[in-house]
Amino acid sequence: MEAAALVNKVTLPHVAVRSANRNQIAARGKERPLSSFLCGGCLKAWRQAPLQALKAPLSRLSEFNQSTRPKNVRRVQASAVLSGNGVSQTRLNPVIPVLHNEKVETVHNKEGLEKILEEAKDHLVVVEYGTSESDSVQQMHPALVSLAISCPDVKFALVLGDESEETELLMDEAEVKTVPHFVFYKNGVKIHEETGISEDMLTGDVLYYGDTSSQVVDIHNQADLDRLLDNSGDKLIVLDMGLKYCGPCVKVYPTVVKLARKMAGFAVFARVMGDENEWCQELLQRNKVLEVPTFIFLKDKKQQARYVGSSRGSLIGEILKLQGLCQ
Repeated sequence: MEAAALVNKVTLPHVAVRSANRNQIAARGKERPLSSFLCGGCLKAWRQAPLQALKAPLSRLSEFNQSTRPKNVRRVQASAVLSGNGVSQTRLNPVIPVLHNEKVETVHNKEGLEKILEEAKDHLVVVEYGTSESDSVQQMHPALVSLAISCPDVKFALVLGDESEETELLMDEAEVKTVPHFVFYKNGVKIHEETGISEDMLTGDVLYYGDTSSQVVDIHNQADLDRLLDNSGDKLIVLDMGLKYCGPCVKVYPTVVKLARKMAGFAVFARVMGDENEWCQELLQRNKVLEVPTFIFLKDKKQQARYVGSSRGSLIGEILKLQGLCQ
């Protein structure tokens, strides 16, 4: 196999062997300019104020335009520092947006987390571990909120490790080294975790592990497979075969979901996770699946073609080649 191909698929010497997790790349946000931390009134006052005003408590600056201060920001704090020439100056600490949204439940202690996991039952729970002053957390959190809105079957929660000693303990128990850190739970058990991922990767993880509202049929046993074959009529069946902990499988899955929605008129999409149970593992073996993801295309209960890899363009191309079978 060529080195470039390794990016898009995982070789399985034995089907039961799990693929390697994706490389985890920790990304840190850049320092923001002072102007991004102050509300309009405070920024104007700060620019116009003489040096003596800068030495005063920042609470006085807020009086210039208290009505325009955003409601979702923490209070600006000031601290006195000595410059190189020994002159006391006022340092402006960043205004940090409060990470609270009704779609993402904030966890304050271990009991709160256990309650969320218990109530979710077999639904996916995604917990973001972070700190209120992390730029990386600030940048990623809106993506989590957006997913919470678009994926109603998934429960989202937030743990801020600098909120209290109890949340700090939660961070320690989760062995969080870098924030934001995302942990995925099902039935109260951790099934996946990621650190330093992009918004696209987070979206792919959520869809892959828990969005049951998509039109991709999950196959768990022979009865599910028989039902799929019997009910698909003359439509093309696209069977996605992968593993739970397969980076390339997760990478291509958002494309699978989009195609399932757009091509519902002539194709049915389904997936099998080979490491879910013994039957799934045997199904991959019977179909001689040695690399994942492998897509098998079926028509009238017969295999028409297969594609191995996670290239979105190649997958779409293969499906379009077979589209004539269903017209």
